[in-house]
Amino acid sequence: MTGRAHDRGEVSMAFFAEVRRLRRRLAFSMLHGLSRLGRIGGQARLARVGRWVGDLHYALAFAKRRALKLQLARALDLPNERDAAAILRSAYRSGDRAVLEVIAMCADPVPECWIEQSLGVEGLDRLRAAAALGRGVLLIGMHMGNGILLAAWLARHGIEVSLVHKQSRKMPDGALARCIEQHGVEGICARQHDRAYREMVRAIKRGRVVFVLMDQGAKCGGLPVRLLGKDIMLASGPPVLALRTGAALMTAFATGDDPGGWCFRIDPPIDLTGRDAQGVAELIAAAMDSHIRAHPQMWTWHHRRWRNYPFPAESARTTRVAASATSSTGGNQASVVAGIPVASPAKEVSSTSSW
Repeated sequence: MTGRAHDRGEVSMAFFAEVRRLRRRLAFSMLHGLSRLGRIGGQARLARVGRWVGDLHYALAFAKRRALKLQLARALDLPNERDAAAILRSAYRSGDRAVLEVIAMCADPVPECWIEQSLGVEGLDRLRAAAALGRGVLLIGMHMGNGILLAAWLARHGIEVSLVHKQSRKMPDGALARCIEQHGVEGICARQHDRAYREMVRAIKRGRVVFVLMDQGAKCGGLPVRLLGKDIMLASGPPVLALRTGAALMTAFATGDDPGGWCFRIDPPIDLTGRDAQGVAELIAAAMDSHIRAHPQMWTWHHRRWRNYPFPAESARTTRVAASATSSTGGNQASVVAGIPVASPAKEVSSTSSW
């Protein structure tokens, strides 16, 4: 009986896994159709369709929405769920608009004039100055706005960009990589962590800007940090890479999502003096935490990684990241990551993905 019950359990799990895969593919097919329809009317119409999809997504996600409102209210120390609901709805609109734009970009490369009209970027001169030093730049982003469009915009403005990506299983194989390359950006696939890390090192040594999203949390081999009131594991590859290569560490975060276009800000290089890998990870987490708190309606709170981490037992009022925190283990943290020597790393590398 035990063996039969086990077999039935495995069959049931396989069945539901297949149902989830089919549901995701169906959702992608529907979004693909909507993206093509929205694109006919130009960038502004596609943005409107994307925001409408976000409204629909928010309305249908009633079970998830309840839990997310509670988490968001606690993370931001909001007085009531009504404020959390307004922020969350805006986040769904912004996030799904970005998704629809990426799908449209994967179907056919968008015209250069579209790229130019779709973004406003503050701080390009800072990035140019850092890149001109020849040591490469590690550019940290988050799931806020259309990061692929930002990379294409930077490439159009003469910045040599390498974008770390991991394609969603909803999309056809190779679609995201082709999309990135067709828009003048070099792609680095994050599926194989060791290979991705080596490619990132080579890109930095060539003086390129390596753009990587860091807000997902690592599945394994990460560094512990506090982000929005939760203890998460941050990908260890980028902090170690910044220390090893001497590359400038900068952030590029979205600040607005007007129908006319996205707004991004590139901040000055972060001072890494006296930091080990743990300390650098804490600085990255502090920068992300501060920006999300300033622009909470822009971040994808409904992304699987952060929302699946539990809050610690202590009060939510003590959950801000301390930017000045240093590693409790001293200088040894940079030499060992999850028990693996850095000299032969199995780095956890964060990445972009469509959603």
